Amino acid sequence: MEQLTVGDKLMNTLATWKGLANGPIGTGHLLYAVSRDREVGPLLDAFEITPIVVRTVLRTPGRAAAEPDAGTVHDGESAIAEGPFDGNVQVRGTSDDRTLPVSAAAATALRAATDDSRMTLLAAMLDDPGSEANAVLRDCGADPAQVREALRTGTAPQRPDRLAPELRPARDALLGRVRYRGRGFKDRLLFSVLAREINHAARPVMWTRLEADERAKRQGRATRTDDVLLALLVTHEVAAAYPHLTYAAARHYDGGRSLLDKKIDHRRVLDATLDDRPDEVPPGKILQPGPDWTEDTAVLLERLAAHPANRSSRLLAALGG
Repeated sequence: MEQLTVGDKLMNTLATWKGLANGPIGTGHLLYAVSRDREVGPLLDAFEITPIVVRTVLRTPGRAAAEPDAGTVHDGESAIAEGPFDGNVQVRGTSDDRTLPVSAAAATALRAATDDSRMTLLAAMLDDPGSEANAVLRDCGADPAQVREALRTGTAPQRPDRLAPELRPARDALLGRVRYRGRGFKDRLLFSVLAREINHAARPVMWTRLEADERAKRQGRATRTDDVLLALLVTHEVAAAYPHLTYAAARHYDGGRSLLDKKIDHRRVLDATLDDRPDEVPPGKILQPGPDWTEDTAVLLERLAAHPANRSSRLLAALGG
């Protein structure tokens, strides 16, 4: 069994992934680990590659892995594969007795990172066109050659933002750049525990609720049903720009899709005007945690349109919805 010794920094990088790995660590897993690094993270973030993005892509059902000798992402429910992994290189740190199994591609990249640098490790992983790290970048819509060039120069590129300004806060929450705080103690407690490892696109109605609350909070008032309607469209349009994050819930986005089919988009909702009459049935009564909760935006849209005196219903009527 071949053993490889690496510096303590890279051993800690391997350990970052170990809690999530279900088998030997591959370059895709290492990409997740280095994306959390203070130096590497901002460079990858310029290409919209963040920890939650990498983790979500690696967990895509049916996705073909580029490194068959690497493990999967542990789903938190099945038993962790304990080995033995006799066919894999075993890695240990210079001051650490632990050994961790890695894929052949990961071992090659670790050997090249002789300076114990995560930047060097990432560059070595991307030098192998067949690595899982390269495959993940491509699945995210990034060009590995451009990422390698940014690594060579040490400078994150200035790339034009492809989303309208009013969509960017929801996008940044989706990518894990910012965190929704919620409006009450229970919300704050929940999201302080879950932190940034939430793929909001997998739960489109919860995402809509969080985005609606955030928008209302920025305006210093209670959340209204027209906020929810706007958030439904905003999150739908953001999700459409990041299809690699929506695999788990693609069938639940029909609410936004049906509005767009009627030429009702977030811009038209923002530009519309309503009188100051409040909702007869507030969002808290329409979206109540419990057995009636839905993650289907088509069901949410039906509920938003079910009360004619509500702000969302009046807005839809004014827009021809």
